[in-house]
Amino acid sequence: MPRSAKVTFTTTRGVPQISREVTVTQPSQNYLNVSVNLSTPGFPAGGGTFSFTVSSNTTWTVSGMPDWVTPRVVTGGRLGQFTTTTVTLTAQPNSTGSSRLANVTVRTTSGTLLLSRGLVITQPSLTVVKPSLSISPSSLMILPSTGGNQVLNVTSNTSWTVSVDPATSTWLTPSVKSGTGNGSVILKAAPYTVRGGLRYVTVTVTTTGASPISQSLRVFQYCL
Repeated sequence: MPRSAKVTFTTTRGVPQISREVTVTQPSQNYLNVSVNLSTPGFPAGGGTFSFTVSSNTTWTVSGMPDWVTPRVVTGGRLGQFTTTTVTLTAQPNSTGSSRLANVTVRTTSGTLLLSRGLVITQPSLTVVKPSLSISPSSLMILPSTGGNQVLNVTSNTSWTVSVDPATSTWLTPSVKSGTGNGSVILKAAPYTVRGGLRYVTVTVTTTGASPISQSLRVFQYCL
């Protein structure tokens, strides 16, 4: 905090003795300290919070957060008054496949000497599992005109969806529209009575997530 002193000047000769008093003020020097809990080295890979403490005798601001970090407090402190504030940052999950850094800076915003302190906060990546997908039959299925049920086997390590193209087709219906891991889809075909006719649809199984992959099966139905 600022401090002041009163200085008195007094004559030493002559009569009467004369005194004059002068007040001298000295502003306080800025103080800024940032401390962290060493038991929490950074953000969790799956997202979460990281906190640090700002101690100062002036106002300050926090800056430099990347777009995957959201601060709960960005400003604080009081000019001429010592305060301690906990700043909490929240990170999104890291599914990039590599660790990443947040370079955060705390700066004083008032006083005679502006100070800054930097923090480098790390976040490891989540374990990224590359999706796998295969279907059986893998490319072609031929159905008789009598219709009926046929099995499409799905082998995968993740969740997936089933679609039929064109979507307006009603003669072939999958028993499920989604699943997870290994599973089976029953393809239910209606009878086909157009002599000499042939119709087909494309059934596609697609994994969900950031990098989807697809496998497609062409389904034909004929009538002699």
